[in-house]
Amino acid sequence: ILYGCNVIKFDRHGYKRRNRVLFISRKHFYLVMEGDKQFKLKHKIPFETVSKLEVTSERDNFLLIRIPPHLTKDKGDVILEVPHLIEVITKIVSIINNPDILNINSIDDGKICHSLINGKEFA
Repeated sequence: ILYGCNVIKFDRHGYKRRNRVLFISRKHFYLVMEGDKQFKLKHKIPFETVSKLEVTSERDNFLLIRIPPHLTKDKGDVILEVPHLIEVITKIVSIINNPDILNINSIDDGKICHSLINGKEFA
């Protein structure tokens, strides 16, 4: 594990906030739930399956991890609120050595779209 921090993951049913811990290794993102005595793995996302990391030009600390729709193990894009967003993005880009994976969106209408596994898009 090269980096770890607390994040909030938004679920796909009403965008309920879920406290998670994000761990970054050389090849994966890990989202885990912190229990009383141990962590429970909720998502293991290989870097090679991530098509884009989306952030906004606002100061909202949101990170959208775009996952191609053909990957059925995960249920679509992962939406996170990351308190130290710039630090996390810098760490990820340096680990995978691909600055083109980052996309900074200007939000004119106040929305950013994300996908679910069945191809539906939400804003």
